[in-house]
Amino acid sequence: MKSRITVGLLLSALLLPAAVLAEITHCTPKYTEGDTIIALGCKVLIAEEIQKSAIEDISTNYGGMHPVINAKGSVTLVAVYDYACADCKKMAPKLLTLAKNHPDIRVIFRNTQGELPNAQLASQAEIKVWILQGEKAFMHYFSQLFKGQSVKEAMFGVGTAFAGTKDELLGWDVTSDKIARQTKYFLEVLNIKTTLAFIVTATKNPDVNNTAMLTGVVDEKTVLAAVQKAK
Repeated sequence: MKSRITVGLLLSALLLPAAVLAEITHCTPKYTEGDTIIALGCKVLIAEEIQKSAIEDISTNYGGMHPVINAKGSVTLVAVYDYACADCKKMAPKLLTLAKNHPDIRVIFRNTQGELPNAQLASQAEIKVWILQGEKAFMHYFSQLFKGQSVKEAMFGVGTAFAGTKDELLGWDVTSDKIARQTKYFLEVLNIKTTLAFIVTATKNPDVNNTAMLTGVVDEKTVLAAVQKAK
C-alpha cells in the first residue's frame, strides 16, 4: 500500500507562508514507480513559482501608491532604496537621468524607509508629495533629498509647507509603513539583502528568465543590458 505521508505534508504545506513552502514541498509526489513515490525537482519548481510571484508583485503599482516615471514603458525597473543609503545617494541622479533618456523604461520607486528617523520621515513625506502632486514634484523632492536637503526644505521646494513634525504626516505614515514592509518581504523572497537594489523585468508577463537583479552602484551599461534582457 502506498504511503500517504507525502500527501499529508503537501496539504499542511499549503497553509504555510510562501518562503517556508519553498523549503518543505520537495516531498510532493510527482509520479509513482511501484510502491515508491518519486518527487524529483519539486523544490526547484516551487521556488521558481514563488520568485515569479514576488517579481510580479514587486513590479506592480498597487492603486498608484508607488511613485512611477514613464508609466507606459515596456520594461520595468524597480528601484529599492532609502534616504539614508550611501549607494542610493550616488545613484539617484543617474537613475533620474536614465528615466529621462529612456521613456521605454518604467521606473517604480519602492522605499524601505531605512532605520534612521529622518529617513523614515522622508519616506512618509515622499508618499504625500507623490499622491497629491504627482511625478514632477516627486522627482524634484527625490533629487533634493539626495542632494542633502532636509525634508522641510525639499517639501518647501515643491510648494508644500512643512514644519518638520510627524503629526503632519498622519495617514501617510501608514501607507509608507505598508509599502516598506511589503517591499522587505519581496526582497527576502528574492534573496536581496541590501539597498540599493534594481529589479529589471518585463512590464507584461514578468518572469524569472527575463529578470535581472542588481545591487549597489552600477553603471548605465549594466542597467541597459538588464533592460535588453527583459525585452
